[in-house]
Amino acid sequence: MAQTRKTPLTDPVILKQFYTVSPRHTVYPSTDRFVEAFGPEDHTLWLRKRGIGGFSRALGMYVRMSPRRSVCTSCGRHSTVSAEHESDSRYLAYLDKELRLHSACLDERALVYLHWGADTTSLLRNDALSTAWRRLDRYFERSDQTRCSIEIDPVGVDEQRVACMAEAGINELCVNVRECDAPEHACVDPDRLMAAAEEAVFAARRSGIGLITVNLVFGVPGQTVMSFNRTLKRLLALQPERLLLQDYVRLPTTVRTSRKDSPVDCHVEETRLQLFSIAVMRLSEAGYAHIGMNVFARSDDELAVAQHQGRLHRNIQRYCSYGDCDVLGAGVASISAIGPTYSQNARSIEDYYSLLDEGVVPVTRGIELTTDDLARRTVMNALMCHFEVAFESVEIAHLLDFKTYFADELEELRAFTDAGLVTIDDGWLSVTDRGRYVVWPICQVFDRYLRLDRRRASFEKLL
Repeated sequence: MAQTRKTPLTDPVILKQFYTVSPRHTVYPSTDRFVEAFGPEDHTLWLRKRGIGGFSRALGMYVRMSPRRSVCTSCGRHSTVSAEHESDSRYLAYLDKELRLHSACLDERALVYLHWGADTTSLLRNDALSTAWRRLDRYFERSDQTRCSIEIDPVGVDEQRVACMAEAGINELCVNVRECDAPEHACVDPDRLMAAAEEAVFAARRSGIGLITVNLVFGVPGQTVMSFNRTLKRLLALQPERLLLQDYVRLPTTVRTSRKDSPVDCHVEETRLQLFSIAVMRLSEAGYAHIGMNVFARSDDELAVAQHQGRLHRNIQRYCSYGDCDVLGAGVASISAIGPTYSQNARSIEDYYSLLDEGVVPVTRGIELTTDDLARRTVMNALMCHFEVAFESVEIAHLLDFKTYFADELEELRAFTDAGLVTIDDGWLSVTDRGRYVVWPICQVFDRYLRLDRRRASFEKLL
């Protein structure tokens, strides 16, 4: 068992200077670097390569259900249900087609984990979850060791539905909690939302679901220190194994045509940082360890144990203790990570259906990583999982001299070293306790594409 490590508290000055609310990309390069030149043929080629040589990495799967409900632009929660049984059945039928195409390219179909994400409401009614799982079991293999999780909005999830999840094989439950006070969007009021979250967790415990994760969004418009404190107190009373703090990002109302940042409301940002600091303090007092990237786990949770033992990994979905693995995405807009590649399915339901009608894997864009991408991803993953990276380990794995190859990055890190957030000595780059909550901005220093964007923007400004 891991030794109890006290989670360091936040430093308001450091947060204000370095904390960012930019998306925490789970892939590097990020999805805006994907290209349409990478298509179905490339994706299936790398799927077939997994079995070459008689050795392949473990395989996980992320099944993304199609969002079919109206969404509140203030908090991002689904508000009113508009899906019909017919559309649910149609989507699952097409999902079956995709799974069949994927399985035909694979020799090894055993799954180490399976996650149902996005709008899973359609799975939780009309016995759709059992139906979907039976179809998946035609093409892929699960065992008692397979982590099977589902992401839910607790409102409308009753005891019977939770029991159906457990019966179908779910052993991990992810509960999304997003406070909002926007009656014009027919949002659920915070008290009802919390009551639903509590009941979902109680029902999961009674049904034998052994791992509970709470995804708590903070910084939502209208959220106050008092209301956030109440919510956090009720959530901690549930004793979830893990709690993820997610920065609120307003949903765009129009297509973004510029990469320039929107004006920042200083008062909103100060409130956001205050809420974050409160959460860290409460979680530390409750015995939760900061795993990284705003993920907290109880000190006896397998993530905390794996981090203490130096075997924690982070794939495109989440932190995990079972080692690095390929991830196969299924469903609209899902992302796969196979070997040195990323690929994404069609992002509109119409295109998704159209490609599958043609008998084609519905991949519409992706990227094959370069040797430079792989080296940078190694550094970033080490920092996100262990808050340190040994120069020698990167040099051996990628045949480079760390200090020479990353000379510009090491120079740019000087601002972090001067602030006491990073140390560089004896062949190690380490994030200090004070810097652990800004590990993402530290990782971004190694993002070559962001560096090129900044240079391009600077050049355009001169012109």
